[in-house]
Parts: sequence; structure tokens; C-alpha cells
Amino acid sequence: MENSRRRRRTVTLERLAYALTLKSAARLGGAFKKSQNERQIVIVLRIPLGSELDEYVAAASILTSTAHSLASFEISTPKLGHRSGIDIELISAQLKLKHSILIIWPSEHSLPREIELAADRVVDVGEVRPFHLAAAAKEFSGQNVDMADARKILEHPFSAVVAAFRPGRPVSEVLARLAAVETDVQPPHVEAPPRLENLVGYGEAKTSTR
Repeated sequence: MENSRRRRRTVTLERLAYALTLKSAARLGGAFKKSQNERQIVIVLRIPLGSELDEYVAAASILTSTAHSLASFEISTPKLGHRSGIDIELISAQLKLKHSILIIWPSEHSLPREIELAADRVVDVGEVRPFHLAAAAKEFSGQNVDMADARKILEHPFSAVVAAFRPGRPVSEVLARLAAVETDVQPPHVEAPPRLENLVGYGEAKTSTR
């Protein structure tokens, strides 16, 4: 449990970018309206297909701790089983309370009827956009990424983008590394020296000593 809490508190470029996509979706869901502070509101945020649920839950924790308008929201998510099952017991328990909830939901699974009935809005979370990446990089490491470079960077899979970004690494190098991987540019190959038994004459010499 402690490891899980520590993981949620850790700020990374990936989580900051995801937090910004969640913020955009939450805004569409009406979470930032002042009138929503007067009653319970339940917003389901469906993350992109194939996304890592834990990373988005961690991003949601960052969002609610930094966005004053969302400070009253609890974060809830289903428990995924080893056999593709899904457990909403925790969500069901939270829905009975009076606080507002952001439910982070994996798109691979259909929404149970109970959650559909409780939700005020169901919003699909978008992919990381150039302005999300630029803002996340600025927050994470103070690095300035212009929109043109951000668009080029996001032409690559986001997992590769996260791997290429490092604090202090110039954007030009990030782009170069991503381009190199995309074109399968490999480091120069150094031939291994021949094995002794493969040297000319070694086999005959070895046989003649028997």
C-alpha cells in the first residue's frame, strides 16, 4: 500500500501530461463550474484504449492536488482482475457518500449500469496534444518546447517520447533520438574476433597432435 501511495505522489513528465489531458476532459464534464461545488457530481473519465490505468490514476492525484476547483473531488477506479474481470466495489461504496467523484475508467471495459446511472457526465479523455507536452515539460524540468517541435515529437509513440525526454537534454537531441529509432539507425557494429578453432591451420594442427 505504501509503495502504491508513493508511486501516486511521484511527479513524472508522463503523469503531468496525462494530468493535463484529464483536466481538459474534466472541464468538458463540468467539474470546474462553480455551481458544481453546491452538490455531488460524478464524472467518468474514460482513458484512451490500451492506456496504463495506474499512470492515469497517479495523474488524477496530481490534478486534484494542484487544481483548486477539483480539491473536493475523490478519485475512484475499478479494480482489474487477473482474468479480465473488473471489480467496482470501491466505486459503489464511494457513490453512497456525499463527495464528488472523478472515476478513471479503462475504455476496454463497458460501464456497469450502476455507474451509468450515477454519472453526471461520461467524457472520453483525449490523447496528449502538443500544448499538453509543452506545458508538462515546462512544469517537469523548466524546459521550453515550442509548438512546432512538440508536434514533431508527438508523431512518435508517447512511450518513446517519455523515454527520450530527460531533464537537461536539448529538444534537438530528443528529436534526433526519436528519428534514429524510427529509422532503425543502430550503433556501428563491431565484428567479434574469430574464435581460435576457426583460425586457418588450427584445425589441422590440433588433429596432428592426437
